[in-house]
Amino acid sequence: MSRVRAARAGWQGVGMPLDEDEPLGTGVPLDTNVPHIARVYDYWLGGKDNFAADRELGERTLEAYPNLVFSVRANRAFLARAAA
Repeated sequence: MSRVRAARAGWQGVGMPLDEDEPLGTGVPLDTNVPHIARVYDYWLGGKDNFAADRELGERTLEAYPNLVFSVRANRAFLARAAA
């Protein structure tokens, strides 16, 4: 992998196109064994769009911060009110 392509690879491993002719998603494939904070957040909210690695990290985090789910849901409720 070139240094440019590696630098443009996103958090989830989905590469950004190097030019207009290259379609999105042609970079490094999605690695479901690596947790991503957006999917962990989805897990805390009770969503379905997460993988085992995300759930594992979510549970380990909840061991350290047991009230985190309350905070995450309060944050989502605030965002809904603020955006309305």
